[in-house]
Amino acid sequence: MSKNFSFYDSTAAWADASVGVGSVKVLIDRSCMSASLISRFSSRSCCSSVSVQDTLLGEIDSNCRELLNIEKFSVNDQEPITEKKKLVVFFAPSDTLAKSMVPMINAVSKLNQVMARTTALKDEGALRQFKKDGVNAKPLSVMELIQKKPDVLVLCNDWSFEARFLIDLFRSFSSYSICIQESVIDFGDPAINRMRWADCILVQGVESVAELRDRNCVVVGNPRYEHLEYSEAVNHRRAIVNCNFTYEIHENDRAAWLADVDRALNGCGWEYFISQHPRDSADLAGYRTVISSSADTVHAQIEKSSLLITRFSSLIHEALCIGRKVIYYNSHNEKMQYDFGFDDDNIYYCENYDQLVVALRKIEAAPMVDMSKLSDYLAVHCVSAVTKPSSLIAKFINLHEGGGGGWKTAGLTMRIVGYALRWMKYSLPIIRKENT
Repeated sequence: MSKNFSFYDSTAAWADASVGVGSVKVLIDRSCMSASLISRFSSRSCCSSVSVQDTLLGEIDSNCRELLNIEKFSVNDQEPITEKKKLVVFFAPSDTLAKSMVPMINAVSKLNQVMARTTALKDEGALRQFKKDGVNAKPLSVMELIQKKPDVLVLCNDWSFEARFLIDLFRSFSSYSICIQESVIDFGDPAINRMRWADCILVQGVESVAELRDRNCVVVGNPRYEHLEYSEAVNHRRAIVNCNFTYEIHENDRAAWLADVDRALNGCGWEYFISQHPRDSADLAGYRTVISSSADTVHAQIEKSSLLITRFSSLIHEALCIGRKVIYYNSHNEKMQYDFGFDDDNIYYCENYDQLVVALRKIEAAPMVDMSKLSDYLAVHCVSAVTKPSSLIAKFINLHEGGGGGWKTAGLTMRIVGYALRWMKYSLPIIRKENT
């Protein structure tokens, strides 16, 4: 499905925060606007046409406008919308998602009333993370939601059982849900259908739009990256190895994967340390330097290195934002639907030990990232902008009108029953333990 890309000035007024059928709304700063950026968007097969808000056109030469067939629009031609105060629920099931939501919560709460809620099922550190970052949060209560009937539900994962239940529940209030892309994700699993359940989809870059051709999207960037800054590596032969074999995904391949990486790095004379994901449960005591990772510490770990070696991970983009080269090592042949745009310069793709060694030798010869290529890459994948993505998300929530996409009583009832059973599964053992 080809779509019209409409570029809105993130610093100017928006007349309409809705997203029409077959459209993509890109919110971008004037300082980031250029003909080359438009060209990169329009060259994608998912793009049928490009229109640009008049306040942005000053950054594009008139000859380029004709060449790229850019249409102009003005928000002054439309009826302006007044920002309205709303009751907004932010739902985070894990510490990583809670950390991603903090800048959004801070921005949204300037106008709206905010409720931060964590899972009532299996705890993965979200409540602890919220409290650590100064956000007043508590576990989800369905009865509280039914009583208060909030206006907006904000998620960073709309495909879990709990998230889909909440989406249906909010639709029963005639309220709507927003799923915000919190990192690079696999869009290709039809059994899961990531970012295809919520009513509104806010993504971090145009590459994600290309993967979500069946959804109308708003491109806002990613709050997870907004505090990351480029820094030059002190040691150009020190690697961080991201061990993130979690949730039973390729966990049987972990040992062989680490063995290859260890042999290649030692053979090439590199220093390295293993950063173990908080939900990677392997015993890595046999490796010389293993450091536990968390949402609070992983960026500092990346800064202490010059290279990230990883399987599929959100850290690929975070490392690039910090100015570190990346090797995606896929010896286990995982199939993930996301085009990273590997260039064998800033970001490499290797499938076996020999290719890994070749990549390490190339990086030794040219350890610094190519800033021109990096800027182009981030513009397509992450929309590196001056205006913070959290501010754009807050503005979208303040302006957007409309309820959810409809609901069926039978479907909602079944989800409520299923939710209750899952809550009992996780809660009853705790209750019994407390009573003994």
